[in-house]
Amino acid sequence: MQKGRRRASDSELDLLKSSSAVTSTLRGLLKDSMGQRYFLKFCNAEFSSENPEYWLAVQDFKKMDPTDRLEYGLRVYHSFIKPGCKHPVNLPRLQA
Repeated sequence: MQKGRRRASDSELDLLKSSSAVTSTLRGLLKDSMGQRYFLKFCNAEFSSENPEYWLAVQDFKKMDPTDRLEYGLRVYHSFIKPGCKHPVNLPRLQA
């Protein structure tokens, strides 16, 4: 749900590669803004950018004031979960 990403320079890429704390785990990569840019760029090339975008949206949701969650949660639902949405993610079905 983030827009306006800029292209990172070669020096930024070198810095990212040298930071083992950032690149050693996916969670570490996604916590770093430069890591997010490169991972989303990779996912776009693989036609799977909806997955990290959904994860980032959920992380934002968790940080929100509870009074703002309903509206944002509905936007997330309509973007990633609702049947027929533009950017569906695969989520496990709940079994009764």
